Amino acid sequence: MCTLEKYENLFYLTLTGGGGVDDEHRLNPTVISSIRSALSDAKSQATPGSVLITMAHGKYFCNGYDIKPDLLAQDPVLHTSSIFNDFKPLAADIVSLPMPTIAIVTGHAVGSGLTLAMCHDYVFMTRGRGVLYLPEIQMGISLPSYGVELVKLKVAKPDSLRDILLGGVKVKADQAVAMGIVDMAYDNAESAVEGGVGMGKELEKKKLDGEVYAEIRKSMYPELCRLLGLSSTYVLKGRSLEKRGNLFFLTITGRDDEHRLNSTTISSIRSALSDAKSRSTPGSVLITVTQGKYFSNGLDLTHPADFSSQKSSSNNKVLTLIAMYKLLVSDLISFPMPTIAVVTGHAGLGLAISHDYVLMTRDHRCILYMISEIDMGVTLPDYGVEMIRSKVTDPNSRRDLLLRGVKVKADEAVATGVVNMAYDSPDSAMKGAVCMGEELAKRKFNGSNYALLIRKTSLYPELCSTLGLEYCKNNSVTKPRL
Repeated sequence: MCTLEKYENLFYLTLTGGGGVDDEHRLNPTVISSIRSALSDAKSQATPGSVLITMAHGKYFCNGYDIKPDLLAQDPVLHTSSIFNDFKPLAADIVSLPMPTIAIVTGHAVGSGLTLAMCHDYVFMTRGRGVLYLPEIQMGISLPSYGVELVKLKVAKPDSLRDILLGGVKVKADQAVAMGIVDMAYDNAESAVEGGVGMGKELEKKKLDGEVYAEIRKSMYPELCRLLGLSSTYVLKGRSLEKRGNLFFLTITGRDDEHRLNSTTISSIRSALSDAKSRSTPGSVLITVTQGKYFSNGLDLTHPADFSSQKSSSNNKVLTLIAMYKLLVSDLISFPMPTIAVVTGHAGLGLAISHDYVLMTRDHRCILYMISEIDMGVTLPDYGVEMIRSKVTDPNSRRDLLLRGVKVKADEAVATGVVNMAYDSPDSAMKGAVCMGEELAKRKFNGSNYALLIRKTSLYPELCSTLGLEYCKNNSVTKPRL
């Protein structure tokens, strides 16, 4: 069985036993269920900076699966398949856990016990009697494909891989470090625990976003994740929200530098907006920025979570994504504070011009465009067309954006009215946004009046009607109609 304890941001998962064979921490359905329950608890309590440290009592870290000799003799294929199927979801839980993971091996780690340790990001081990090995070759048991893939990922040298998988060699700490299975070897259990906890505290200081960490980890091991049944998701964290005084800074980040908008991204940004809205006071201002050479490269029509299913047609999936994007635009248009977009890279127009003010850099790589819908044969949604009509007053400029998909640089965008100010560098654009934000904050606008009476009624009545934003008698906005 196991226990889970939390001290500050470190979770300690300890394999425990009740004496005898239990102290070998053999894995069976009950023990696996206990560990998975602890992992679920840690996941539910995780915050940026959380770390999992797994260790065990006694002279075993884990002595593998609790194999039943009688069942193995009756039907070896059925029994081993059952074992592998039992362990697989536990391996998946660790590989997808939204935090760094550290295994402190102070005793033998055998078979699936070694696999359990290797599922962690870091493995620390003592130099005592403890050994690591996979005895399946001697037992006449085939290894599961996910187990072999895990060993292949962690052991780079072909001869070491051969010895572990085909030779069943017993590996001690220093040899395990040389093979790449273990990160650090220690003279005793106390120093190993001290080293593991020390690394945990260092990782804690980084305040890593767990969801992003898990997705990057999964992207490192695509074949392993496929075998474990784990799907990968683009995580572009729209909820990177920082408040400085009365200014909210929403930063769209992610390993996909193009910041394409998919269901995950849109939900994340909307969550950040909801957070800012709940914390707003008179004078609050939102400033939206991104990292990298793109502000946003438009809708993501290749996102696996949105387009991998065969249950509905591509047209229906596109329409569903457009409907989700409509909600995001509605959130920005009805947002109860002034909004500023700082465009320091390529930008599909929609997200940027959903803000009240757009500031842009003159960098030659920085352009605005309608993602060439006219070239792609994609009809723009009515709210997208109305937003261009509301923001771009010059008929020729409007025509060029909508019917030609022209790409517009900063100074030209200022001339057409799409952009309010052009700057020579991202730093100067950011300084300009902060200065504008601070000036707006001084005016202590009432958020509800700003959003409902001025922006909706006076500036963009047709756009708001198209978005389904309706003014209510109690000075609130109804949910947009899809």
